Amino acid sequence: MDNLIDRTTCIVCGSNNLETICETSPMPVFQGCVTSPIESDINTPMDWRICTECGSVMLAKTLPLDVIYMEGHATSLGGIWNEHHQLFATFVEKHRCGDVLEVGGGVGKLGQYYRREGGDAPWLILEPNPLNISQPESGVTFVQGFLDHKFTLPEHV
Repeated sequence: MDNLIDRTTCIVCGSNNLETICETSPMPVFQGCVTSPIESDINTPMDWRICTECGSVMLAKTLPLDVIYMEGHATSLGGIWNEHHQLFATFVEKHRCGDVLEVGGGVGKLGQYYRREGGDAPWLILEPNPLNISQPESGVTFVQGFLDHKFTLPEHV
């Protein structure tokens, strides 16, 4: 793939001391169901590296966000995800100190669990492919986009 972004320094601490810990053969980039033929899949290998300075693990080569998130994908289903959302919603309600920004919130499940826990803070979901619509009366709002230089963080988040 021609538009891979090569990371030569750690995205957390800036060190250039990166070591490969795992490499895979090319595999599909999109995690979801498609109706197109398999020949049109975008495939790329994964090269996982660790920073020997701070211990962060990252992909050494990535694709632009608009390729990775061309459509919504990987919805959280099942008992483990439900338990995760329940526990995390409880944690957020106990420790929040302002409005909530959820990055990549899909259909808004975590915000729904937060409301069930009695949370009343405004909940903003930043999602490149929202699968839901904003419901202002519930306090959950969806904004289509990425957490990048174009996004302006709301004041009370």
